[in-house]
Amino acid sequence: MLARSQILAFTGLLLASRAPYVWLLLRCSLIAVALTAGLPFAAAHGAPAAGKGVLGVAVANPSPPTQGALIVRVAPEGAAARAGLRPQDLIVQADSQPILSASDLTAYVATRRVGESITLAVMRSNSASHGRVQVTATLGPVPEQGNPDAASSTQSRPAPPRPSAPEVVPAQGLSQVAWTTFTDPNEDAFSIEVPRGWRVAGGVVRKIPLWPSLVLRVLSPDRRTLIAVGDPDSVPYNAPIAAREYVRRFTESAMSRACSGLKIVDVVDLPDVERFASSNSLGPYNQWSAAQAAFTCNGGRQAGVAGEAIAVLQYMTTLRSGHAQVLAAFVTATGQENEADQLLNHMIGSLRQNPEWSARQQRMAQQLAEGAMARWQGEQRQFQQMDDAITNTAHFVGSDGQRYDLDARPRYQWLAPDGQTAGTDTPTPPSPGSKLLQRLPE
Repeated sequence: MLARSQILAFTGLLLASRAPYVWLLLRCSLIAVALTAGLPFAAAHGAPAAGKGVLGVAVANPSPPTQGALIVRVAPEGAAARAGLRPQDLIVQADSQPILSASDLTAYVATRRVGESITLAVMRSNSASHGRVQVTATLGPVPEQGNPDAASSTQSRPAPPRPSAPEVVPAQGLSQVAWTTFTDPNEDAFSIEVPRGWRVAGGVVRKIPLWPSLVLRVLSPDRRTLIAVGDPDSVPYNAPIAAREYVRRFTESAMSRACSGLKIVDVVDLPDVERFASSNSLGPYNQWSAAQAAFTCNGGRQAGVAGEAIAVLQYMTTLRSGHAQVLAAFVTATGQENEADQLLNHMIGSLRQNPEWSARQQRMAQQLAEGAMARWQGEQRQFQQMDDAITNTAHFVGSDGQRYDLDARPRYQWLAPDGQTAGTDTPTPPSPGSKLLQRLPE
């Protein structure tokens, strides 16, 4: 299946970018919104036009209600690294511009040029302290070949490898394959390289309107090899699911029309992928599981077909919601598994998300969050009004701003010098020195 290093690299790419997800969860007064399509996205350094500066960080949105741009990775020798920025720093202001989200920082940095300095206000915490610090970063040039982890030096030299997610060596034989770029026809959300001449179908689909999923199926001209990425039936789940169970369901779903007599011959856990995801994910409250399945079946034109599938799942205990981070599979004639595996690895490595689409999803999520909060507050007011009507309660405020919940039947409520309240039906103070309380509108 996917080479182990490719699984780690792909999972690391999603974690580093905090690939946005769309979920709308209401847990009493909790409204949590995040964005995802299971795709990598451009970080704050992005891929700006020539002359524009880059900061050299990958950023994400922090968990609500915190606002800002959370640094999840710092490019070695980049502008951020030279300024002393660290992973888990929360950027809340750039110069005089408030930074409320990762996209705010992306948009602001995109307006600046190489050599310009920006002053960043950063919330930083460690085991000993928590506070606000200020750093100044001088933006560097776009890294060579668009590699965001490359050093911002203009010297011509290769980027240093990432120690946590090993680079994938191109598979032998891929030089014989001609590639073409497939762009999502539904929402222009992503692009991916696919073998030229193969039949391609898919794009971003939404089984749930607020949940975009990447789904791609690629079929060879001889109809003997099918590569599958994503699952149209993938939706959030509210309880942890073992990857072993999920990969079985995904295999059956992705391959049900590609071959008959499907038999899963082996399912193995991937503890190293789980450990990598856990050690690199944000916050200590994520549960990860990963598994790989091997299967056999019969194709429409030949017997003796085999394939493999991978599933990497995340469950966030704080939000009580989970989702599939990585879903991919292939099926091919027995003996051609290595070639199909190489093609799938190349495709996964070429996956790119459209940053404009990502920004649109983020704006939509913010609007949904604000709308959901407004509806919840309206419902709370209605419930409060019902409670007040039942208990004959009205709400008053004193000149010092203190709020009082008092009997609604008297027309006037007063605050005596000793701190006691009293109600009257006339505007006459019940005792010397009593001050009239202002009735709040219902």
